[in-house]
Amino acid sequence: MYTIQQGASSMAVLKMQHYLNIINKNEGDLPQLKVDGIFGANTKLAVQFFQYQNKLEYDGIIGTLTWDKIVANVKKYTITPTPNAGSLQGPIMVGMQGLEVEKMQGYLNQTIVGVPLTTDGAFGSKTEEAVVKFQSRNGLTADGKIGTKTFDAIINAI
Repeated sequence: MYTIQQGASSMAVLKMQHYLNIINKNEGDLPQLKVDGIFGANTKLAVQFFQYQNKLEYDGIIGTLTWDKIVANVKKYTITPTPNAGSLQGPIMVGMQGLEVEKMQGYLNQTIVGVPLTTDGAFGSKTEEAVVKFQSRNGLTADGKIGTKTFDAIINAI
C-alpha cells in the first residue's frame, strides 16, 4: 500500500496542502499551510488535525482513507487552481509509482468510458492513454501527463 508522509516532495503533496488549506479555510482553525509540495512538520500536523476531525487514525500519513476523505471534503467547496505550482513538483507521468498514481487511475476509471485501468499505482502506457483521452475531452493540453490543471480537472470530474 502506498502512502504519502513526512519527507515526501511531490505534486501530490502540493495538491493535498492546497486542498487542506481550502478545507481549513471553511471548516478549521489551523493556520494556512505553505503550499510548496514538501511534506514537513506543519503539513503532518495539518494532516493529523484533519484526521482527528474526521475520526480517522491520526498518524499524519496520507493513505487511501485520508486521501479519499480530503478529496470528498474539498469537493464541497470550489476547487481553485493551486497558486505558484513551481517547477520542483513536476507532473505525474509515465514511470512513476505511488498513491497519487493509484488514485488518479481510479478516478480516470470513473470518468472515462472504455477499458478500465488497473489501479496498481504504476503509471504505464495505458494510464498515459487514458490521461490523453481525459485531457482531450476536457479542453486540456493532451500530453498524457497529470499536471496541476489536469489533477484538479480529474478531481472536479469525479
